[in-house]
Amino acid sequence: MTNITFDLFGHSVNLLEIGGRMEGLEYFLESYFGPNGYFQENDVKEVTKQNIKGISNTKMEDIDRQFDTESDSLKGDLYMRVFGNELLFTRFTGLSDITDGKSINILDILTALAKKQEYSFTQSYVFLDSSVIIPTMAGFPLNLTIDGSATVDLRASGKMDLTKITDRSPSLSLDGYMKPSGAVQINSMMSVDAFVTKSGMKMVSTMHSSSSLEGHVELKNGKVLSAQIKTPFDKMEVFNIKTAFFTVHRESEREQKMITANRQTKKVCSGDKLAKITGLELCAELQYPNASLIADAPYFPMTGPVSAGLTLLKRDTHASYNMEYKFVKEKQEARARVAFSTPGSKEDRELSFDCLVRSDPLLEISMISPWKRVSIRVNLISKKAMSSMKTSISFEPGKDYSFESRLQNTQTKKATKLMPYLSIRTPKEEVTALGGSMEYKSGSLILVDITLDRLLDKTVKVFTKLTRTLRKSNARYQSKVDIRTPLLRAKGTSNIVLQKTAVITRVNLDYVIPRISRDKITVNSKINYGFTKSVWSLAGKGYVYIYECY
Repeated sequence: MTNITFDLFGHSVNLLEIGGRMEGLEYFLESYFGPNGYFQENDVKEVTKQNIKGISNTKMEDIDRQFDTESDSLKGDLYMRVFGNELLFTRFTGLSDITDGKSINILDILTALAKKQEYSFTQSYVFLDSSVIIPTMAGFPLNLTIDGSATVDLRASGKMDLTKITDRSPSLSLDGYMKPSGAVQINSMMSVDAFVTKSGMKMVSTMHSSSSLEGHVELKNGKVLSAQIKTPFDKMEVFNIKTAFFTVHRESEREQKMITANRQTKKVCSGDKLAKITGLELCAELQYPNASLIADAPYFPMTGPVSAGLTLLKRDTHASYNMEYKFVKEKQEARARVAFSTPGSKEDRELSFDCLVRSDPLLEISMISPWKRVSIRVNLISKKAMSSMKTSISFEPGKDYSFESRLQNTQTKKATKLMPYLSIRTPKEEVTALGGSMEYKSGSLILVDITLDRLLDKTVKVFTKLTRTLRKSNARYQSKVDIRTPLLRAKGTSNIVLQKTAVITRVNLDYVIPRISRDKITVNSKINYGFTKSVWSLAGKGYVYIYECY
């Protein structure tokens, strides 16, 4: 049983009560799910499939006869009360009263839900009515009365299409709105009744709430999920409460302002930041008289009218909040999208993330926000002769950043040649560029030629070449080096000859360190060697020349 009750003015007020009573439930469940029941553990999956198609009352009777379940022994009562008034009461004996002897077809239920349904409910209640009469020495009775009433209104409409939810590519559609509202009024009065006339004071307290929710949710083929939530009215009173005072004379009532001095007003709102993000502003306001400095003032709440409210205000022109999730996978590519937007708004609130992956391979990422728009594209190419990667990042039209790298590979039976390339660009210019070639011939040639531009003040170049020449009596190694950087410029050559009994070397190197030195170095040498089984001999001479150039 569920019971929601609160105490008000010395009386218990029952808001909601739901309860029931059942007999024979333990025996009923044991006959079906017990150790010797109809639903064995291994058959649970099959039984579940049967129940989805429909629960047949005839089938249940067959089970009763085979297993002596006696479903008619299941008895019970169910009831629901609101404000002490009984809105629902039902009594059943056996399953036949619940199913009315008919089969429950799930497909029929889903078909009925797919059609638009309208629902309207309005109900008024008197939940409080009490009075106390106190005799006085003057001979006139003092009447204390209080009564309370409530009105609840609910209007709803919608449809729910779930007929394709179990398909291989499930689809569903939910569409509807709900507008609940309610009001509670409590009247309390203190009066002196002189039979032919009446005089007194009356306080009226009212509480009101009104809201609405409207939206649409749709799933298409299990790939696209979209939701649309309509924005509320320009002003929605989430909660409002106020009190008013009246003097009563005979049958007439006159409103009283009570204490008006030092009346306080407090108002707090969620602010412009939340309004900019959501387009809504939540405000709370409180008004009350501050009688703390008045010695003969009555106690609160008899000091004067009080009002408090919570209001939701619409601060933009958009009509709805739209959300979308999309994931589509095909043989050659996959796409994903997550988006949020407020169509028709003055403030740009569009948020989206898109991603595309292809088997090329290609990767594209796009992100849109009210602050920045970013688009990233990565293109990869992998082939036998060339591998490359190109990346571009775009923040706004005309503000593109790119990074491109490429390596070309050319191979023959005798040689391998590599050609690297690197480029980095900003919206204004190309900030870095690297290019060149590297070549290798087995046993005869190594060549490196690299150029780096725009990274430093001047271009950086590195050139290196090494060759080997074989003859009958000797082997010759020749090299050439050329390095050009802002800090060092060097150029050199070398020639090394390997003979059977001697090694001849000649090296020339010119280098320049800007504003420091400029020199030339020359190295000449010859080394003779010989050896037998027991004796080694080594003799040689060499010269080193260093020239300072001005």
